[in-house]
Amino acid sequence: MSHNQRIVIQNLTYKTTKDQLLFNGLNLVLTNIKTGLIGRNGIGKSTLLKLITNELQPNIGSINVIGNVGYCPQDFSPYYNLTIAQFFEADPKIQALEHILQGSINPNDFTTLADDWNIKKRITKHAEKFSLKIRDLSVKIGSLSDGEITRMCLAKIFNLEPQADFLILDEPTNNLDTTARNTLYNAIQTWPNGIIVISHDQQLLELMDQILALTEHGIKIYGGNFSFYKKQLQIEHAAKQQQFTDAKKSLKITQKSIQTSREKHDRNQAQGRQARQKNDQPKALLDFAKNRSGRTEQTLSKQASRLMATAEQNLQEAKTNLDPDYSIHVALPKTFVPKDKIVATLENVSFRYDTNLPFILHNFNLIIRCPERIAICGPNGSGKTTLVKLIQKIIAPDIGTIKINVTSHYLDQKLEILNQQLSILDNHKILNPKVTENEAHMHFLTPTQNTASHLRQTNYPHILRIIRDDLYRYQHLHDNANNAHISCAVMAKRLILNRQFQ
Repeated sequence: MSHNQRIVIQNLTYKTTKDQLLFNGLNLVLTNIKTGLIGRNGIGKSTLLKLITNELQPNIGSINVIGNVGYCPQDFSPYYNLTIAQFFEADPKIQALEHILQGSINPNDFTTLADDWNIKKRITKHAEKFSLKIRDLSVKIGSLSDGEITRMCLAKIFNLEPQADFLILDEPTNNLDTTARNTLYNAIQTWPNGIIVISHDQQLLELMDQILALTEHGIKIYGGNFSFYKKQLQIEHAAKQQQFTDAKKSLKITQKSIQTSREKHDRNQAQGRQARQKNDQPKALLDFAKNRSGRTEQTLSKQASRLMATAEQNLQEAKTNLDPDYSIHVALPKTFVPKDKIVATLENVSFRYDTNLPFILHNFNLIIRCPERIAICGPNGSGKTTLVKLIQKIIAPDIGTIKINVTSHYLDQKLEILNQQLSILDNHKILNPKVTENEAHMHFLTPTQNTASHLRQTNYPHILRIIRDDLYRYQHLHDNANNAHISCAVMAKRLILNRQFQ
């Protein structure tokens, strides 16, 4: 790769369809190194990648990509109806190959194939690098697990011809099992060209050459991996905290100094009044002292106002400069199901999505007792989500029985509970019909002094308050919300349903 390959962003301004300003005059140059892009949910990370890949257009400014790009998005739903062959953009060649193998001598087939006789083997080989076995290239992408789709996409972009100058990855490890993650880490370490990756995976971010932290104030570049970024962030945080502490201390010193000056002035005034009462000094001298005292009081008052205004402004600026806390704290209610009660029983359960395919689960048995907490682990495509859907009775087993003895709430990884054509607020009201309009709006507000008492009694504000301002009102989720925000909304919905879950 030539060192001329780069991505140049100039004076970029971008607003969402609801006039939410995400970028204002952004200037940035990305070169052929490994770059990690981090920032809180909703700050615009995925939007920036979509702007770079031309999926979105800036309102003002320009993005010049010098080189070719391989892109692995976070949302694969637009590709669900594609076959694997179509996803790899190899369908015309594979069809031409099939025609030729069936005896076709049509010149168009040979032209389309372009002597690429190993097209099928090459796709299969690329997939195997990410531990993915492809049996049939006509299988629809939507029939695969999210982890399998991610690995399919990684297999594609890491093996583009010609080789990509930049790989752009949006949360690539979200749906990957441990083996697939390690495969990706190794692929990134040996990749010779540029990479831009959005991730919360610290192990992945350790492989980066630089970290770009996206905040409300713009982008700040840290010239090292995630450990370097954390150290620098700790230094910055300590400096901001010290600035805030110093500003509070300065305000107290100012208040004390003003109080001392006022007390001294009050003592002088009291002495003047006593002198006038004694009448042992010339009246002209006493009048002069009185007038001077009045002018001094006015001067002290102005100085006090000016000093207090400066100290309070410094404190407010220091407070504003502190890093906000976007952590979520949820205290789940204690279970009311009796200990050791059987909540779910699966007996000899077998299931497959297609009669032509092997069983995903075969003669599977499981008993769940309260209050067990169970983690379902396994490689991508092993049936983890399928098992949960069987327990939730979203799908039915081909063989065997499933008995569920309690109510449950389900947060699926594709967030299918939400109507993507509606706003979070409208979804919230549909799922909680007893909530009034005002209550529904209040659920999404950042806690204030007036609502603190009410909010302390609930869990959901700790989740909903991190959703970007006014996002919950937007008309279409698919146009305005990212997966993290939607997940927060679904979590909150599940926590505040009127019926208690077990």
